[in-house]
Amino acid sequence: MPFSSVDKSSVTPSGKADTRLMRIGELAAQSQTPASTIRYYEQQGLLSGVQRTAGGSRRYDGSALLRLQMIRSLQNMGFALGDIPALLRDEQKAVDHERVMTTLNGRLEDIDTLLASLQRQRDQLHALRCLLESSWEAGHCLSDEQILALRDQYLQPPDSAGNQD
Repeated sequence: MPFSSVDKSSVTPSGKADTRLMRIGELAAQSQTPASTIRYYEQQGLLSGVQRTAGGSRRYDGSALLRLQMIRSLQNMGFALGDIPALLRDEQKAVDHERVMTTLNGRLEDIDTLLASLQRQRDQLHALRCLLESSWEAGHCLSDEQILALRDQYLQPPDSAGNQD
């Protein structure tokens, strides 16, 4: 999870350190992450400490698997790749707690905004459903005036429809 250190060796289920090096294909299989994505993360600086053989092949230790799992977990929480370095400990420096909190608070604000937007959409759909049900139960369709009012109220982009809070 974020904020924890990633040691150079991971721990096996038996509690022993796993210092075995993996090829990129093995890491991809274990992490369920395509090899191209692993290389991309390395290029973006999200995955460091990659060792190279004399022939240039990549080799990864157990910490790479943990790091990939943390990256994927953060992505599943909605963080963009650009935000993830702020949430992970770098081997060369300590975690910047203020930066972590700023990043987390920013994501929470994004979620709050999305939730508010979804609630407005839900309220609009509920109102539309009620209007249609009552009109259809009375045996008629919506009038042209009602359709125009709906268009003005619901079909305009939020910025041009005015504040709907």
